[in-house]
Amino acid sequence: MVKLVFPKDETLFDTHTNVQNTFIREVGENGIESTLEWLTSMKNSA
Repeated sequence: MVKLVFPKDETLFDTHTNVQNTFIREVGENGIESTLEWLTSMKNSA
């Protein structure tokens, strides 16, 4: 069992990076094919 001591009980926090959140949102909004194209463009611009 895990007991959360920080942050305060019932506090929400995100464990994803901004890129991960964008990927998840893009899949939901545009589907996987379009999102994979976006991901490829992100990789090529890095």
